[in-house]
Order: sequence, then structure tokens, then C-alpha cells
Amino acid sequence: MHCFIGLGSVWVDGCGIRREGRGICRGGDRSGGSGVIVMGLGRVVVGGSTGFVGRELVKRLLAEESCEEVVALARKAGQATAPGGALYSVPAVQRGKLRVCSWADEAEWKQALRGANAVVNLSGEPIVSRWTPEMRIKIVNSRVETNRALIEAIEAIESPAERPSVMVATSAVGYYGSKPESGRETFDESSPPGSGFAADVCVRVEESMEALCSARKVILRSGVVLGPGGGSLGIMLPFFKAGLGGPVGSGKQSVSWISIQDLCSLQIRAIEDPTLNGVYNATAPKPVTMGEMCSSLAKSLRRPNLFPVPEFAIRLLYGDGGDIVLQGQRVYPMRALEAGYEFEHDTIDKATDWVASVC
Repeated sequence: MHCFIGLGSVWVDGCGIRREGRGICRGGDRSGGSGVIVMGLGRVVVGGSTGFVGRELVKRLLAEESCEEVVALARKAGQATAPGGALYSVPAVQRGKLRVCSWADEAEWKQALRGANAVVNLSGEPIVSRWTPEMRIKIVNSRVETNRALIEAIEAIESPAERPSVMVATSAVGYYGSKPESGRETFDESSPPGSGFAADVCVRVEESMEALCSARKVILRSGVVLGPGGGSLGIMLPFFKAGLGGPVGSGKQSVSWISIQDLCSLQIRAIEDPTLNGVYNATAPKPVTMGEMCSSLAKSLRRPNLFPVPEFAIRLLYGDGGDIVLQGQRVYPMRALEAGYEFEHDTIDKATDWVASVC
């Protein structure tokens, strides 16, 4: 492994600005053996730090030797590390590297951006919900407006040496639209956007990143995130463990998925690797149908897969928002694979076996 201390790599970003990385440069453990020189983590500011993915990313970052500090942005900062809070389980030995800031305290989090190496924004109201007019506004604004606020703060930093080197934003595979049954069509990063509310949200999120010119930008179009303690499996696991599990809807809809371990690894890779730029599909290379995912989960848990959840039940709960689970798309992570990323969980069986072993 190569190791260098100093400014590290130099590149020209999409706005023509010469950028220099900060921190520790290392031979690419996360480059899949490609030998790419990757940057150290330094200070990382994380928006949406108390959500399902955010709290896992915070823990992963704190465990990294090259991470000097994690600044966790939260709506209720005082509750995040209190007993029962989303970040309460952070090991005591790592608490010294964690700072929690409230979104409401603009002065504090804007100051934290100065000298930070990276910003990761995972903010967003859950999209699996009943899409009332009010909820549609919340879903959009919680993503777009937090991106805009962070970007405006980054661009306002006068000294280039104090600006973050990279911002990682979260989009989703809903960008490509969705269909009720699995077809042969597979989408990669070059595919055009689809139609519908979920696609419109993703397009607006990605358009909001166009205002960022003072830092490298990476957008991850995330698939269905699999892991214990949240996401789709957080809802499904209790039923499967009780022997009452089954596929949602027809079971024929495509599920482009990713384990939470791989998603966090891709986020960290996006920070460390100065060659990553633009949009990447954050999905495992082998999408499945809902029926196949549920069969794999049942097998891993050694439980039956006999009780499907009918479409009408989902529609009663979520209305049009049920499209997120009743429809899907086949997505391929072409750019991540081209960059040399090797998925820890590249098949659904590996992912569900891992979930069963830790839940």
C-alpha cells in the first residue's frame, strides 16, 4: 500500500477550477485493487445523519483512521446522541470525533463547512408514504432545499483552501421511472429520466447540484437499501421472522437493490477517490424480482414465504405512493464497476445471508 502525507491529487472539476485534495492519500483499498490513489477523509459533514443510511455512514466514517471529525447535521441535534437517539450507539471511544449540529443553527454548521474535506447529503422525507399535496412538497423540499443550502454555503466560502473538496448527493433509481412487472430493459447512467412523481423528484435533486462549481460533485442513484434496522427490510423482517412473510404485490416487479454496507462503501469511495465525478448507480449488479428477493430472505432466515401482501393493502396505506414498492426498474451500476468497485454483496443471497446473520 502506498501512503503519502500532504495535499495529494490535483484535478480540474466540471467548472474548470483546479482542485487539490487534503489529508492522507492511500493506495486504493476501496478501488477494488485498481491501485487508484485515494484521498483521506479529514472532516466530513453529513446531512440526514440520523436516518437509516445516515447513522450507518456516520459510524463507518468514525471508524476510519483518516477521518478526523464527523459533523452530523440533524433537525433535533439534542436528541441524536441522547439515550434512544439515532447516534446514541456510537462507541464511546469514537465520540470525540463526532459533533452534532442543528440545521436550525446556520452559523454553527456553516462554520463547520470551513476546512471540511467533504459533504454528504442524505436528507429527505421518506418517499414511501401517502403522496398528499403537502407530503409531495415535503419530499421535494427536504432534498432540494438542503442541497441548495449546503451549496450556497460552500460557494460563499472565499478561501479555496477552506472549501470542501467534494459533495456527495443522494438521488435514486426512481430517476428511470418504474413498471409493474420486470422486463428486459435495463438502465445505466446514460439512460434518460422516466416519468412520474418519483422520477421528477430525482431530476430536481440532480438539477439542484448544477449550482455547485467550487467542489467535485458525485450523485449516487441509490437502489432499495437492504440492511437491518430500517428501510424495506426493517418493515419486512418482523413478519418473516414470525413466519408470516411473503412478496409485496405481484412479486414480478423488479428490485434494484444494494446492501447498506456497499452503499456506505461507495459513499466513502466517492469522498476518497478524486477520479469519481458525476452520476453513479448505487445498485448491486444483479437486480431481482420482488418474489426472488423474498424467497432469498425466507431462505436466509429459514422461514416460510407463504403470505403475500396484496396490492390493494398497499394502496389503502399509501395510495399512489405505493408505486415505490409495487413497481420497479432494472438498473445496472456500469460506472461503479468501470471505476473498479467490487461489491461485498453482489448477489441477493449474499445480502440476505448477511442481514440474517446480524439482525
